[in-house]
Amino acid sequence: TGMGDMLSSLGGSVHREGASLVLNGVLDLSTAANPVLSYTRYYNLSTGMNFFVEFSNDGGFTWNTITAETVSGTTTPPTVYLPPSNTWQQRSIAIASTYRTARFCVRFRLDTRTASTMLDGVWIGSVQVVR
Repeated sequence: TGMGDMLSSLGGSVHREGASLVLNGVLDLSTAANPVLSYTRYYNLSTGMNFFVEFSNDGGFTWNTITAETVSGTTTPPTVYLPPSNTWQQRSIAIASTYRTARFCVRFRLDTRTASTMLDGVWIGSVQVVR
């Protein structure tokens, strides 16, 4: 199941609390054997910003952190802010059987509460769930 290309920024003018991006819709992964979430990302983050990928198996009522990364710095600035550029990082996450339900959701979250300064944030692109 492809979710199409998406480009979004988590950050920039966000409030100190952070920002999240929930992909529109619920995916039915109940019959998927080995689904994988893949996406590209680019970031410009200050110290203390934390980036999370979270899954839901109940349509977004509850969320579980799948990856949590404390990242800071900047990926090499791209000349064009659209994937796929060689400065965009390709990421893949296997979707565990716990989340292979008829109401699967994914969100990307940036926590900026302890950030030393506010920078541009995180861009997410080329999001796909492959069954």
